[in-house]
Amino acid sequence: MRHAVAVLLLLLATTAPALADSPPRSRYFFGMGLVVRSAPSQLGSIGGVRHESYVARTIATPQAQLDLDAGMRWRAGLQLGPALFVAIDSGFGIVEIPDDPQMSAPFRQGSSATMLGVAGLRGELRHSTLGVELAGGFRHVTYCVGESLDVHEGYSGFQAVAELRVRGELRLGPAAMLGATVGTSLIDRGAWVGSLDVTFRPPRR
Repeated sequence: MRHAVAVLLLLLATTAPALADSPPRSRYFFGMGLVVRSAPSQLGSIGGVRHESYVARTIATPQAQLDLDAGMRWRAGLQLGPALFVAIDSGFGIVEIPDDPQMSAPFRQGSSATMLGVAGLRGELRHSTLGVELAGGFRHVTYCVGESLDVHEGYSGFQAVAELRVRGELRLGPAAMLGATVGTSLIDRGAWVGSLDVTFRPPRR
């Protein structure tokens, strides 16, 4: 990831004269798409949830255990200069809860929500763009574990998120771009994020 970021920064520096919009487009952009995120699990925080017919208690959550979230992401941003931009990145996902001896219960559901601020650099290469981003904010996760939808107990909590990302976009038309992002966590070992979305940036009139 570090080598990829270094290459992108070099590319942005060498293509700086060509970063001006042609034709000019709005400074504002927005998009939506799919996101998958691997994040530290908080299943070990659930305790004391018991019933005669099942056990729904995490005995010991390994430090390296990760949740896998899959859901939707929305993004709105502002181009501050030829290469610099900022954005708000929010998403909602379903959390996959593992089925193992430490988490054995008839009903298991999880969900997550993220709210991140993003700052980045990107350069245009004819019909595509390449960029690097820093994102930071929080993730809220909720676990529901028990006998059924009506009989269960839950746990929810917040965790900090800080990510370094590489992003590429391919122009679909005058106002739309297909984008893909791959990133890694700066604070949680083994955590990562990936997304596929469409971004709209209409021409300026």
